[in-house]
Amino acid sequence: MRFLAIDHGDKRTGLALCDASERVVSPLMVLEGAENSPAGIRRALESYQLDAVVIGLPYNMDGTEGPRAAKVRRFAEELKKSLPLPILFFDERLSSFEAQEKLAAMELTRKKRKKRLDAVAAAAILEGFLEARKQALAEFPGRFVRTSDEETLAREVLSEFLSCAQRALREKGRFAVALCGGRTPRRFFEHLGQSSDAQKIDWKNVYWFWTDERAVSPSDAASNYHLATETFLKKLPIPPERVYRMEGEAADLQETAIRYEEKLQKVFDLQPGQVPSLDLVLLGVGTDGHIASLFPGSPVLSESRRMVQAVEGPDGRKRLTLTVPVIQTAGSILVVLSGAEKAPILCTLLTHPPAPAVYPAHCLWPVLSKTVWVADAAAASLLGKWSSADDFSSL
Repeated sequence: MRFLAIDHGDKRTGLALCDASERVVSPLMVLEGAENSPAGIRRALESYQLDAVVIGLPYNMDGTEGPRAAKVRRFAEELKKSLPLPILFFDERLSSFEAQEKLAAMELTRKKRKKRLDAVAAAAILEGFLEARKQALAEFPGRFVRTSDEETLAREVLSEFLSCAQRALREKGRFAVALCGGRTPRRFFEHLGQSSDAQKIDWKNVYWFWTDERAVSPSDAASNYHLATETFLKKLPIPPERVYRMEGEAADLQETAIRYEEKLQKVFDLQPGQVPSLDLVLLGVGTDGHIASLFPGSPVLSESRRMVQAVEGPDGRKRLTLTVPVIQTAGSILVVLSGAEKAPILCTLLTHPPAPAVYPAHCLWPVLSKTVWVADAAAASLLGKWSSADDFSSL
């Protein structure tokens, strides 16, 4: 794949490219003045065939994002309008230092070094990104399955789900699962409702929970419970008393969160301070890196005592969500991504140092050994080729 790297600054912006084989990374140019803008970048790259953009993000030395990082993210939003390519971010903290070291070894005047510095820094960003991606794929401690398309993805998720259910029922006599909602799991739900293998499951000993729910009625099309009802709950012999939906329509969501905790405590016979051990948690990942209804910057990400919380999404709508300890304590976690719009966040998650406050899906990094990631070809399109057959498989 051919990546463009950008080292963005208020006065100058450096650009660098790699070739299609990703083996050669070269500084390209430095843009100044009126050309240092999204439109100027687009004009400068009109003759180049590009697959994606990597932008250096200036983190604080403690790994947090400050005003400079926020400015770069705003620049990226503007760039999308001029350059409709997938955009990824990569830590740029060491790029300027590496660039200065490289330029110091060249016989250039001070003026020429300064003029080339930003392009060489962009090349350092790109080299770092490509190396981080290579290492992430080779050393990934969980399982990652890339499927050919969304239909194959749904069948793979069904297979993982049924396998987990059968194992739990065989070993413990019951199976407890928490489901997500959204577009990604719909086809899996439909397969579940139609599967002949699903008819063999002892559904009276399967307990259904949800990872999150919007503040809507159970008949609303936006309801995660409604999606499950229409696709499989009505079609399988599932006892209603085994279905524990989140009551998103309630007037007091904090009180509803407490009641949902009480249900978890009763089903799992928990003592105060204990967390339920769900057998399986099914998760999607948002384009901003959120899981369940745990969004970037949310104070609920650091919640350690509560199992369920009422939250507000970036759109201002209220929701209910399981907290991080409940998700992390699950026996297995199944993460599902589909569609090209998920490609940048998947690649960013794998190449970025864990930062749960920025990318909540990084809350899964301490428990990657018990996660299975399933992505269709579109969602995995920016990952390139991987060589570790032990960790990554392709269908």
